[in-house]
Amino acid sequence: LKSQLKNIRKNKKKPEKFISEDDRIFCMYMLELYGNDYNAMCRDSRNIYQLTSTQIRRLISAFRDSKYYAQYLKQKHDNDLHVTEFYE
Repeated sequence: LKSQLKNIRKNKKKPEKFISEDDRIFCMYMLELYGNDYNAMCRDSRNIYQLTSTQIRRLISAFRDSKYYAQYLKQKHDNDLHVTEFYE
């Protein structure tokens, strides 16, 4: 019985972390410009909340774990991604 409960807990899906639309756009923008250079991201003038490189890394990690990352990759592959226009 205990092993069955452990298996149930282990296989239980964790709820997806909520990511606001602004954070999604921020993540897409930073990934387009800087790739994985988190130090450059934290020095960008569009980092209005002055997030540190560690905070940005965690935010982008949460974005990559979300369902929106697949949509981002599909738009990028189809050349239908115009995220830089939001910041101009």
